[in-house]
Amino acid sequence: MNKNKIIGSIYLALAACIWGGMFVVVKSVVSEIPPIQLVWLRYLIGSVALLVIALVAKIQWHWDKKNLLLIFLIGLIGDTISIVAQETGTMFSSAQLGSVVTTATPAFMIVFSWPLLRIKPTKGKWISLSLAILGVVSIVGFHFTGNNLLLGVIFLLIAGLTWALMSVLIELVDKKYSIIQVTFFRYFSCYCLFNTCYFHTKENLIKYILGQRAHLVKSFILRNRIYCNSIFPLE
Repeated sequence: MNKNKIIGSIYLALAACIWGGMFVVVKSVVSEIPPIQLVWLRYLIGSVALLVIALVAKIQWHWDKKNLLLIFLIGLIGDTISIVAQETGTMFSSAQLGSVVTTATPAFMIVFSWPLLRIKPTKGKWISLSLAILGVVSIVGFHFTGNNLLLGVIFLLIAGLTWALMSVLIELVDKKYSIIQVTFFRYFSCYCLFNTCYFHTKENLIKYILGQRAHLVKSFILRNRIYCNSIFPLE
């Protein structure tokens, strides 16, 4: 097997582990910080980390209106709507349920690839999509107990669909753009969007950052750092 494929597979497996563990951290944090504020903090940290990586790696920056608007749209759909829906859904349901429902995201990419990338799904891909949906349904079921559990599942499904759409739209960005630049612009555009939101519980946010449950903040920052390093390793 090609060495790059092995390394790529390791990075993907690591990213999947970090992504799955994120739901546990989010479930703990979201009781103190509302989803929109939490996403704002994530993208503040992510933007700074990616800018540092971009400067150290000395990537070549590109600027053209068509691709920048596309990247902004990607950030709006995937990094704003999807992540807010994901963390809202996790707040209303559970970390385990959030992780299970969003595992169907890659299967949904098959649907969006057809009209956007002109990639017609094969019979095997349709079977994979069906199995993924059946797998989620068999675990989640149709009997929802508890307050707002159904609402949580709906938010998680929205998160999975919008993330799948974002993953397909990224393929339309000109290949001359570094993935670091694309991700930085996505994060920074989301950060600017969330800056327009008023922090109704600003006191809770300040208390949280200054020390209340500091171990969770450290865990949250560490997870973002590991995620950035695993997806964007410096050469």
